[in-house]
Amino acid sequence: MSYPIVPRSRLRNLIEESACQWPVTLLLGPRQCGKSHLSRQLGVSPGQYFDLEDMVDEARLRLNPQAVLAEMRGLVVIDEAQRMPELMPVLRVLADRSLSPARFVLTGSVAPPLRQTAGESLAGRMNTIEMSGFTLDELEAQNVSRLWLRGGLPPAYLAETDDFSAKWRRQYIRHVLDADLNQLVDTKLDTSQLQRMARALAHYNGQVWNESEVAQVVGTTPRTIRRYMDMFWRLFHVRRLEPLHVNVTKRLRKAPKLLFRDCGIAHALLGIDTLATLQSHPRMGASWEAFVVDQLIRLLGVPEDRCTHYAVHSGAEMDLVIEAPDGLVCFEIKYAPPSITQSMRAVIADLKPAAVYALYMGDKDYPLGTEDDNIRAVGVQQLPQFVEMWREKHRLHAA
Repeated sequence: MSYPIVPRSRLRNLIEESACQWPVTLLLGPRQCGKSHLSRQLGVSPGQYFDLEDMVDEARLRLNPQAVLAEMRGLVVIDEAQRMPELMPVLRVLADRSLSPARFVLTGSVAPPLRQTAGESLAGRMNTIEMSGFTLDELEAQNVSRLWLRGGLPPAYLAETDDFSAKWRRQYIRHVLDADLNQLVDTKLDTSQLQRMARALAHYNGQVWNESEVAQVVGTTPRTIRRYMDMFWRLFHVRRLEPLHVNVTKRLRKAPKLLFRDCGIAHALLGIDTLATLQSHPRMGASWEAFVVDQLIRLLGVPEDRCTHYAVHSGAEMDLVIEAPDGLVCFEIKYAPPSITQSMRAVIADLKPAAVYALYMGDKDYPLGTEDDNIRAVGVQQLPQFVEMWREKHRLHAA
C-alpha cells in the first residue's frame, strides 16, 4: 500500500552529516518507522543499495561480501542489516582503510542483536542514530491531535480512516508480541500473559512504573516483567524517564515513569480508536503527557540520561526536567491552557530552574505570572518553532 511522501529533512540531514564524519552510520528504530524509505532518499546509486530482505541483494553479499563492498565508492546502504551479522567484521576491515573511499549506512529493526554485534565489531568507527515515527516538525501544525491519537508510524498516521489505522496498529502489536519479544527474551510468557502485560504497560503510559503490580496482573514474577520491559525499551517502544536525584530536604519519589514512544500503540492496546474516545478516557492526561515528552525529547535531540522527572511525596511534581548547561529547565505538561499552580511554585523553590515552560494543547506563546517568575506557556503546535530558541537560550546541542 502506498502513502503520501512526508519529507523527513531533519533525520536525513543527520544521516548525511554522520556519513561525512564516520565510516559507518547505524540507523536504528522500531519496525515500520520509515527507515528503509528514508535510506532510499539518500541518493545512493541502485548498485550500492542492498536490501537484505531481497533475495537477490542478499545473494550478492552472501558469497564474498568483502570483495563486493571493497569496490564501492561513496555512500553504500545496507538495509535490514540484522539479517547478516557476519558483515560486521568485514565492515571493520573496510572502515580501517586509509582514506576509505566508501561510507556505509546500516539500518535495522530488531535492535538488541544488531546493536551488540555492530557495537563489538565497529567500536570507534560507527555512529548510531535512533529514529521513530513522525515528529511535529515533519507535519502540519493542525495535525497534532491526529499524531497523538494514531501515533507516528507512517502506515498508522497516514491511514485513510481512524478505523483502518487502529486495525493496522493492532496487527502491528501482535507481530511485536509474537515475533520480536518471544525471540529475544529467554523466559517465555504464553499468549494470554503477553497480551495482559502489553495492556498493563499501556495503562502505565505516562505514569510511575510499578513492576510488582504488573507482575500480579500478568501472573508472573517481577523479574520476568523486568526482562520484557527491558526488551520493550531496547526495541524502541517505550522510554524510562528516571527520577531526578537532587539534594533537597523533602522525600523524593524514586521510581521511573513509563512513556510509550508511540502513543498510537498504547491507544490501540487500550481500545482507543477515535479522538472523541481519547478525550473522554481516564488515561487522557497521562497519554498527552507521554506524547509531548516524547516529541520534545526527540525534537531537542537531548540524550535520555539528561532527561528526568521530579516528584516528592508531598505532591509537588514536574513532568520533565532537562539538565542544560545553564541549569535545570523544567516542563509542566497539561492539555488545557495552563496557570501557575502551588505545585509549580513548590518545584521552582526546590530546584531553582533556569526556566519553566508550561506546554499545552494550543498555538500561543505567552508569559505566565510576572517577569520574575520566568515561566512561559507554550502551545504544542508551536514546538518546532521554539526548539531552536530553547537550544540557543539554554545552550542545548543535539545528541
